[in-house]
Amino acid sequence: MFQAFKQRKPWAAAVVAVFLYSPLVMLYLGRWLLAVAYLMAEITVPLVAMWLLPPQTGLSLAQSLTVGELCLKLVAVTHAVLIARRRDRSETLSWYSRWPLIVGLPVLFIAALLANKYFFYPPYYQASDSMAPALPSHDALLVSRHAYDHVAPARGDVIAFTMSDGRTIYVKRVVGVPGDRIQMKQGTLYVNGMTVRLSRIAGDEYEETLPSRRHYHILKSGWDGPLDDTPVFLVPTGHYFVLGDNRDRSLDSRLAFFGFVARTSIVGKASVKIFDGHRRLPVLDAIR
Repeated sequence: MFQAFKQRKPWAAAVVAVFLYSPLVMLYLGRWLLAVAYLMAEITVPLVAMWLLPPQTGLSLAQSLTVGELCLKLVAVTHAVLIARRRDRSETLSWYSRWPLIVGLPVLFIAALLANKYFFYPPYYQASDSMAPALPSHDALLVSRHAYDHVAPARGDVIAFTMSDGRTIYVKRVVGVPGDRIQMKQGTLYVNGMTVRLSRIAGDEYEETLPSRRHYHILKSGWDGPLDDTPVFLVPTGHYFVLGDNRDRSLDSRLAFFGFVARTSIVGKASVKIFDGHRRLPVLDAIR
């Protein structure tokens, strides 16, 4: 049986195509140009399916991606069988068609993904609208784990952190650092007694400017909600006061059960948005 895989027989090529990544199948068959073409297809076909299918069929995002992947896999299996049938059995295999490389590349790729996830820039999925308009629900972002290795979080930074269970990740904006006095009056933020300036952009969207002149956009539709008037919060040492940019729809440090965020609970700085959930398109936008 192993000899059939070694000889690249059609049925063996079909099996490999079913279980392996399509570009690797083309390398296995000695077709590096096709491997490059399938690599590009692996990137574009699911994205096209994700973009086209939901409005037309009502499929979810995950289902749309699956449809795109399945269509490409069917093409790759058929193509692999045809190449194996036409292949000259006397053809000398190239170095990139050897099994050590075919098996080693996925191992290296998975190792790189795991290293990135646990040590560098893990991706996170925004599950709520609490950080709209910067990060609406269904957006995906990368968090820099080492952003605060040598500096402390600053007012205006968007951070990712865990709460008491140590597993659930929250994304909020820092508005108070240790020693700050934070208060909300009629929906307006005060930092150390200074009013944080609001400038209306359009509708319910405003630009908020901190005393440090750091500015970003928030959403605010009312000014007399239950969290629009608060007592003065004195931020303790080693902790931070956080708010959601969507002020009327955010659970944050204004609530007693949520409270201040401990420095030890901060996972990292939300640095780049990589997927726009509203437009269903990949992006590469720095998070302000």
